[in-house]
Amino acid sequence: MKQHLLPNRSANAQSLPMPLDLDGDLAVFFNTDEFAKPATYQAKTGGAVTIQVLFDKAWMNLADMASVGVSTVNPMARAKTADLLDGGSAGETLVIASTTYQIRDVQPDGQGVTTLELQKV
Repeated sequence: MKQHLLPNRSANAQSLPMPLDLDGDLAVFFNTDEFAKPATYQAKTGGAVTIQVLFDKAWMNLADMASVGVSTVNPMARAKTADLLDGGSAGETLVIASTTYQIRDVQPDGQGVTTLELQKV
């Protein structure tokens, strides 16, 4: 279990760090009974595995990039970095609810979660 330490801010406490259980905290969000959806992750090498992701089809306004009003849907998934082979890579695929997506960009947050920008195949 990965633990991160934060300073103990209690007035009566000694200045010993308090452990944070980020893996335990993430387990709540990546639980399919709570927020997550199962996804089949296919790395560039190896077999396909089922992982849990937080999936979002975020609306995106492209007006800043175009001279006319344009908007689109930008599918994204967040996964535990540890569930992705070597942290994930562009070109790998995810199948979510029978739809196949190719990973376009991988954005690790340094705290155990990676955002995957997706493109429907």
